[in-house]
Amino acid sequence: MTMSVSDACQICLGSFNEKDNEDLRCKNKKVVLPCHESHVFGRKCLAIWYDQSKTCPSCRAPVPSYVFENMPPPRSLRERGTRKLSQIATNAFIGAAGSALIGATLIGTSGIINIYSGLAETGDVMTALAAGVRTATLSGAVFGAGNSVAEILPYGFIGFCISLVSCPIAYASYGYLAASHFAGFAAGAFVGTIWPPPHIN
Repeated sequence: MTMSVSDACQICLGSFNEKDNEDLRCKNKKVVLPCHESHVFGRKCLAIWYDQSKTCPSCRAPVPSYVFENMPPPRSLRERGTRKLSQIATNAFIGAAGSALIGATLIGTSGIINIYSGLAETGDVMTALAAGVRTATLSGAVFGAGNSVAEILPYGFIGFCISLVSCPIAYASYGYLAASHFAGFAAGAFVGTIWPPPHIN
């Protein structure tokens, strides 16, 4: 089945059909301009366009002012920048907090096993736990912030895999402290990149 022109926003090309995949939909209210019935746009998409031009995006015909009377005001450059910074800060915080929690759980559990197996002293485990959680917190914050401004999921996944594989090698070569750094980085890469960041409207 072919989608007609009137079924999609002519700016973002998103569909207005609720049966379509969510990733392919325009989530704005449908607006039909008076110049032609096929000149259909999403409400917010049209408002952003109207900030640059007072004409129809399709035929460049002047658009009557009443069409925009109830339109949401387009966001200023300052507001868009503030929202992006808010998104970055939120993702960095979630990445840091989540990584610290997962890192503490993972490294702490390993520490308990090491203590009961006689492979490490309590002091060694506490030092390694603190170091691993610091690494997890920092890497989670960096990956989380980066996830707001760039597509870094492949790099995070590669870092996660390398760190996970490196844990037993580091443990066998340099001990629990070295392994905890790799475990912490793996937790940070996972939380900051693999987990989807929240979206701020």
